[in-house]
Amino acid sequence: MDPSTGNDPQTFYGWPVRKYNYLDGHLANDTRNVAGYNIYFIRLPELYLLYAYLLKDTDAATALEYVNKVHRRAWGYDPDSPSAVDYQTLADRTKTASDDHLANDPILYEMWAEMFGEMRWWEYVRHFRLGRQEADWYKTVSGPGAAKTNIVWKDRNYAMPIPTKEFESNPNPDMVQTPGY
Repeated sequence: MDPSTGNDPQTFYGWPVRKYNYLDGHLANDTRNVAGYNIYFIRLPELYLLYAYLLKDTDAATALEYVNKVHRRAWGYDPDSPSAVDYQTLADRTKTASDDHLANDPILYEMWAEMFGEMRWWEYVRHFRLGRQEADWYKTVSGPGAAKTNIVWKDRNYAMPIPTKEFESNPNPDMVQTPGY
């Protein structure tokens, strides 16, 4: 903290994504930081997109309408009225690059865009088993030759390890760690 910036180290938190930051009160050592909270709520646009995903193979018209409700609201249109930004099909071109695996998947693209910065996309990557596509896409956008492009996707990344405390508190001797951890 350089005094010339005028930033007070007791209140300055930098420039992270502001969602879910604990800016009131104090955390450990009087810092204000990303709190790592588990967020137990779901917003209406997320419910609409999950509903659309559920219906996409059996009632595509209703699924498309729910995707468009989210898309319209994001663009400032009335969610309940047709608009100039509506998708016409569930395979329409999205706003991402043409070689992105979400380029023609409005449901997943809108999930990514709507939940950006809310710590949810990884859960959807795991749920929809998009890890390999996400890793391959990241390699193309992170810069050729950069060390971070050396991602090697392993399907074991879909599973989460069982926390050590769970093993310590569980009397069942047959409990085993998730394979790969």
